[in-house]
Amino acid sequence: MHMNEHVYHIHDLITVRVNPKARPWVLKSITRQLGSFKSQKQDHSNPLIISVNPFEMFSFPKESEIFQSSEGGKDSWYADRDSRLAIEKIPKGYIVYTDAMFSFTGLIQQLFLRQGISFAHAAALQSPAGGVTILAGSGGVGKTALSGFLIKENGYKLLGDDMVALTESGTCLAFHKAFVLKEYHSSVYPELFATRKHMSFKKRATRSIIWNLYANVPFRGIIDKFLKSKGVYNRIAFIPFIRRDYVDIVPAEQIFPAKCLGTQGLVEKTIMLLRCSDSDFSIEEKDGIWMARRIFAVLYEELENDLKRLLEMGAVGLEDLGANFWRARVILEKAVSRAPCRVLRIPQKATPEELARAFEQLGCIS
Repeated sequence: MHMNEHVYHIHDLITVRVNPKARPWVLKSITRQLGSFKSQKQDHSNPLIISVNPFEMFSFPKESEIFQSSEGGKDSWYADRDSRLAIEKIPKGYIVYTDAMFSFTGLIQQLFLRQGISFAHAAALQSPAGGVTILAGSGGVGKTALSGFLIKENGYKLLGDDMVALTESGTCLAFHKAFVLKEYHSSVYPELFATRKHMSFKKRATRSIIWNLYANVPFRGIIDKFLKSKGVYNRIAFIPFIRRDYVDIVPAEQIFPAKCLGTQGLVEKTIMLLRCSDSDFSIEEKDGIWMARRIFAVLYEELENDLKRLLEMGAVGLEDLGANFWRARVILEKAVSRAPCRVLRIPQKATPEELARAFEQLGCIS
């Protein structure tokens, strides 16, 4: 254990420890992902851990198995030298060595699965009576906008806007990641767009132009690979002025007061939000098997980058992905089958305001 480590305790289940020598952009990325779990307590009895260290601290074994651009060995380690990332598997979790802006969701999911818990790509809102509504669906379907409506107009508490954790017994555990705000959220969170310096129309337009130029530059893949080989990719590729497929990233606690942020509760219903070609809103009852199948698929599609790493880790023997995928599916089915499941079909071009009205008119509010 290093003094002055950055420590994140996730529901007394997993501890993430970050070496104080970690690169600043690595720490910033972790804070965006896990900032709501930041703790001043160095010692904790959480059963599982993820330790994060600079890439240079990893000692490559003499013998390795090569899989495409990655390598590993003895079913105990994985590395991608170009991305400056290495992962050791230990009995209580993982040791990560990285100089990259790395998503920890995939590794946390692996540790959750050991404990009968799975992520769901969903928003979760707790009613004043205490029951939790799960709003599942793909990115951009309306979860963030609908969450704002339920909190501001109906007194709900937020348990998560992007990822939440579901237990086999049907409990939803909060996972307050920072909000990724896009242009279409301006009508739901006008005060943020009016007051935050990153959100002026001029700056948003400039960033949009620069992002589109960067995204379409010739030979971008070659350029990115060169920057990675020089160890500077993560210093420039994600700075706010360049990466602007979103408007801003804002911690939940800077959007809502503490009284609007919940910690956990029992799931009382699960609603899958689907954009479709229909001209009108409609709602339909579904069973837990149907819902779990959809939530599972949406989750791992959302974890696209994490999944690539997990597949590479599986290829060098670090993970049994078949067993883990099946475990996730079983957990999700048990979690959502204890309460009603519905699918809300949303016209493709419906606005956030129209979605909020339909949600209320169709009896979705507890």
